[in-house]
Amino acid sequence: MDDTPGKETVITASAVKALTEGAARETGVESLSASLASKDRSYLISCGIRVPPSGNYTELATRTRENIRRVLEEQGVPIEDVEVTVQGTAS
Repeated sequence: MDDTPGKETVITASAVKALTEGAARETGVESLSASLASKDRSYLISCGIRVPPSGNYTELATRTRENIRRVLEEQGVPIEDVEVTVQGTAS
């Protein structure tokens, strides 16, 4: 990144993916896969998570989606949408 005053800061797709994965892990997700797509200079974030059998799938998916959105917005990343899908259970 170039942080010269007055210059636009550019964040790479790999950095957005790393932020996405970190935000998901903050909610307690251990096993995940994240992917990005770009639409009109905004990102479409897709994150598949695995939840323990005793876990609350809906609550964890909602918390994960909200945390990803919050973290990326705090970093100024333009977001079109964040999708979180429960892919099965982690053992």
